Amino acid sequence: MKLAKQLVFLIFLSLISISSWSQTEYLLSGTVTNDSTKQPIAGATVIIGELQKAVSTDKNGAFSLSLPEGNYTLVIRHVGMYDITREVELSKDVNLQLTTKVQTVVTEIVEITGSKIDGNVGKTDPGTMVLNKAEVKATPSMLGQTDVLATLQLYPGVQSAAQGISGMYVRGGGPDQNLILLDGVPIYNPAHLFGFYSIFNTNMVEKITLIKGGMPANYGGRLSSVMDIVTNDGNDSTIHASGGAGLISADLTVDGPLFKKKANFSISGRRTYIDLLGKPIILLVHEDKEWGYYFQDFNGKLVFNLSKKDKLSYSGYTGQDKFKILNKEAGFGIGISWGNSTSSLTWRHLFSDKLVLSTQVYYSGYRSKIDITQGSYKMRLYSGIYDWCGKSDLKFYPSEKHAIKIGGSYTFHTFSPTNIATNTALQISVDLDQKIKQYSHDVAFYASEEYTMNNRLRIRVGLRYSYFQHVGPFDKYLKNEFGAITDTLHYGRGEHVADYNNLEPRLSTRILLNNNSSIKVAFVQNYQYIHMVSYATVSMPSDIWIPSSAKVKPQFSTQYSIGYFKDSKKKVYEASVEVYYKTMANQIEFKNGYSPEDDILDNPEDNFVFGDGQSYGIELFIKKRMGKTTGWIGYALSSTSRKFPDINAGAEYYAKYDRRHDLSLVAMHEINENWSLSGVFVYATGNATTMPQSRYAIDGNIINEYGDRNNYRLADYHRLDLSLSHNPKKNKNRNYQTYWSFGIYNLYNRNNPYFIYFDDSNYFNEGIFDTKAKQVSLFPIMPSVRWEFLF
Repeated sequence: MKLAKQLVFLIFLSLISISSWSQTEYLLSGTVTNDSTKQPIAGATVIIGELQKAVSTDKNGAFSLSLPEGNYTLVIRHVGMYDITREVELSKDVNLQLTTKVQTVVTEIVEITGSKIDGNVGKTDPGTMVLNKAEVKATPSMLGQTDVLATLQLYPGVQSAAQGISGMYVRGGGPDQNLILLDGVPIYNPAHLFGFYSIFNTNMVEKITLIKGGMPANYGGRLSSVMDIVTNDGNDSTIHASGGAGLISADLTVDGPLFKKKANFSISGRRTYIDLLGKPIILLVHEDKEWGYYFQDFNGKLVFNLSKKDKLSYSGYTGQDKFKILNKEAGFGIGISWGNSTSSLTWRHLFSDKLVLSTQVYYSGYRSKIDITQGSYKMRLYSGIYDWCGKSDLKFYPSEKHAIKIGGSYTFHTFSPTNIATNTALQISVDLDQKIKQYSHDVAFYASEEYTMNNRLRIRVGLRYSYFQHVGPFDKYLKNEFGAITDTLHYGRGEHVADYNNLEPRLSTRILLNNNSSIKVAFVQNYQYIHMVSYATVSMPSDIWIPSSAKVKPQFSTQYSIGYFKDSKKKVYEASVEVYYKTMANQIEFKNGYSPEDDILDNPEDNFVFGDGQSYGIELFIKKRMGKTTGWIGYALSSTSRKFPDINAGAEYYAKYDRRHDLSLVAMHEINENWSLSGVFVYATGNATTMPQSRYAIDGNIINEYGDRNNYRLADYHRLDLSLSHNPKKNKNRNYQTYWSFGIYNLYNRNNPYFIYFDDSNYFNEGIFDTKAKQVSLFPIMPSVRWEFLF
C-alpha cells in the first residue's frame, strides 16, 4: 500500500511537469512598491484587460506572466492604494518597476477601463481573505489596541470561543486545527492576556491571508484553516519610526536601510504596564497579597538584497505572558506563564522570471507552566512543543496558462506533554523539575499546478504526501485489566514507536461567469499528526500538545465547499455566498472525570477518548470597498457536532464551539480630512456547555447529576463598539505626525456570559437546600484612548 501511494505521487509529479507553448510569448514581470516607504506590496492584483486575466503579487511585491506579443493595458489594484494604469507594448521580455501611494481620502469613484476581474472574483480559492495593516487599524480597538485576530473574527466562518478565551475556531474546527504562520513559521499559541489580544503587533504586520476552504497543497498539517502573516520588510530609503501608548500598553516600531541601502531592517516591541500600575495599589490595600500580570513581545526582521536575483532574510519573534497571585496569609499562590519564540532564515533565488526557489530553516517553540501551592500541597502543569524545520519551495511559470509549485519539508518535533505534581496528602512525591519528552519526525512533499484552460475556467490540482514517525526515547507503561501498571516498555533513542503516511489530494476550480461574477468549488483532504488537548472546557495556556502514536491516530478531515462571488460594476461592492460540509475523524478529548494528577507516572494518551465530528453551514459576506463610508456585513449559519463512543453514551452532541448564528456588522466613515468614525456590532448564539440536571445534598456533600454533554446554551453574545480617530492634516514643515483615537467598548454595557457557577454559600436555609446558578461576565462598558506618532 505504501509503495502504491508513492508511485501515484511520482506519476503525479511527472504529469504536472508537462507543459507546451503554442505561439511566441514574452515575459511580462515586475514589482509593485509603496512610493513613500519603498516596501513591496503583496497581494496586489495585476489585471490584463484585453485577455481578461489577473495575477497577484507575491510577498515580495513581484509578479510574472507570459503573454503573446501585442499591446496591453495593465491595471494594478490594491485595497487602500491608488490604482496604477500602464500601457505596455510586448515585443520582447519586459520588466516594470511600479510604485503607488496610499489613499488618504476617497471622495469619488474612478472607473477603470479594461477588465473588471479582481481577486474576489478572479482568484481560484474559495474561502480566502486577504487583509493589510490599514484594514486592521481601521476597525475599533479594545482599550486602544487594534488586533489581527479580533479583525479576522469579524468575518463569517471565523469566531472566538468567548471573551477572555484564547483560540480561533474556523468552520467547526478546534483551535489546534489552524495552521498559524508568522513569516512561514508555525505559532502554537497566538494569545496574549488569556485571549484578549493576539501576539501579532499590528504595526509590524504587512499582510494577512486566511484560507478556510481551498487549502493549496503547499500547506498541511492542520484540518481547518491557514492564517499566513507576513511582517514588514523595512524600507531602503530612510529611517521611519512609529508607535503609541494606550491605557494598558505601549509599542514602538522602527525600520529603515542598512549598509548603504544593501539591507533593510524592521524591529518592533511592546509591553503592558498593568503590573506596574496595579501592584502598588494592591500592596497599599493588602500588605499580605501580591498580584501581577504583564505581556511583552519583540519582532525583528533583517533583509539583505544580495543581488538582483538573491535575497536573504532573517525573522525572529519572542513573547511572554506572566500572571501571579499570592496570598501569604492563606498560604496560597498561583503562577502562570506562557510564550512563543521563533527564528527563521530564508533565501530566495530567482533563476529566471519563470523559475523561483525559496528555502527556509526555522525554529519554533512554545512553552507554558502553571504552579499552584496551597500550604504543603504543590502542583505543576507543564506543556511545551519545539520544532526544528527545513523546507524548500520551487515555483515554475512555463507559460501564461501554467503555474507549477513543488516542494518539501522536514520537521523534528519535541513534545513535553507530561504534567508533574506533588501532593503530600496522597504521599506522592515527584521531582517538579522533571519533564518527560516525546519526539517525532514529520516529512512532507507536495506538487500542484494551476492551469488556466480558457478565459472562463481555471483549475488548481494538488497532491501532498505526508509521513510521520513517533520515535524514542519513550517509555510505554503497560497495565493490567484493573488499570495498574505492571511493566514498562522502553524505546531507545531513534527507535521506531509508530508511523503513518498518507496522500492528501487538493482541488480548486474557478468558473468565470462574466467579468463581475464567478463560481468556485473546492475539495480538500487533510491529515493532522500533532494534537492539542484541553484540560478545561475552554482553551487555556496549560493545554498539552502530543504526537500521533500507536494509540493516538492522526486526525483526518474532508471538506467540500462551493461559492458564488460577485462584484458590482464599478467595484464599489463585493459579495459572496459559500456553502461547506466538513467531516473530521479521530478527534480527541480527555475522558470523563479526568484530573491532571492522573498523568503522574502515566502516559497522557491513556486518559484520552476518541471520536468523530462534522460541521456544515452557509456564509454570507457583503463589503463596500470605496467611498467615504466603507465596511462589511458577515453572517454564518452553521452546525457543529461531535460523536464519541465514550461520551454521552455514544450519542451525537453539539461541540462546545458550535454557534448556530454568527453576525458581524462593520462600518467606517470619513467625516472629513481629519476625523473618522468606525463601529462594530457582533451577535452570536451562546456557547454550548454542560450543566447538571439536578443537585442534591447527601451527608452535607453536594452531588451533581449530569445529563447529556453540552445540554445547555449560555445566553447569546452581542455588543457594540465605537471608535473615533483624529488624523491631523500633514504639516509640510515638520517630519512627524501624531494621531489620536478614542473608543468605547461594549457601548450599551451588555453582560455577556463568560461561565456559570453555582452559589452554595447558603445551601441549607432553615432545613431547605438552596442553590443558585450565577453568571460571570467580563468587560462591561469601557472607554479607551490611544496616542500614536509617525516620523
